[in-house]
Amino acid sequence: MPRRPSRRPVHALTLAASVLAARARPSGPSAEPSSAPVPAPAGRPIRPVPGRVLHLVTDGLPHQRTGYTLRTQALARAQSEAGLDPHVVTRIGFPVTHGVFDARSLDLLDGVPQHRLLPRWLPHGDGPLLARNTELAARLVERLRPSVLHAASDHGNGRVALALRETYGLPVVYEVRSLPAEPWPARTPGRSGADEPRPTLHPSETYCLREADTVLAPSEALKADIVARGVPVGRVRVVPDVVDPVFLQPPSDGSAPRARFGIVARDRTWSQIAATTRAVYQSLGCL
Repeated sequence: MPRRPSRRPVHALTLAASVLAARARPSGPSAEPSSAPVPAPAGRPIRPVPGRVLHLVTDGLPHQRTGYTLRTQALARAQSEAGLDPHVVTRIGFPVTHGVFDARSLDLLDGVPQHRLLPRWLPHGDGPLLARNTELAARLVERLRPSVLHAASDHGNGRVALALRETYGLPVVYEVRSLPAEPWPARTPGRSGADEPRPTLHPSETYCLREADTVLAPSEALKADIVARGVPVGRVRVVPDVVDPVFLQPPSDGSAPRARFGIVARDRTWSQIAATTRAVYQSLGCL
């Protein structure tokens, strides 16, 4: 009888990926962020390439589709159309930590390179994890030689960028997409923002705001909040969210999708336009 192929390699791959994802949990959304400084990595001098931008983000397309990842891609695409050379690097371990066990070190989306930092093992804890993230990002900086580091909140990305600035002398743009302290009570089951006083901003978030060379905010209201936290108004600029022109076209009458799903005229329907990655925060349970 022919010998059955061994399943050990498959089991080993699955086990290794599971361990990698589990070790990353101390730095996930439910973990307590570390306030430990991120040490500047060892590095050699580089000659920056004019117009090259390195975006430091938490996650990205095509593995994670949220408002944040769509904004990252839209900004990078707009920079490319303006003659710049944008690159994106995601947080250490992504997307393996999100269950994509066959992830590659590079994805190309609309001509924008998305780099992944995928070491064999991840350190425990937020502080050591960010330190390792910075070491791997430093290798990428020396290879790409960007002129600007563009970090998007949360402060983990900002602290990595500031540590890289200390080594390579590159300017840091810190893009604040929300103030992380505000929505946390609403993300806890059975609680809302009215249940307790508004929490203070994490000290590391304030540190990134004050230390960055330029801060970007998506609205005038958020800009005012940032300035009130001690950031000079001249260093804060507003880059609002925009709508793709395709969504400004006249909508269809909806008859085709209604027929496809068996919805008749007398039925009442609703639509949800939001990320579903945080079901509690979006109150999807109520729906």
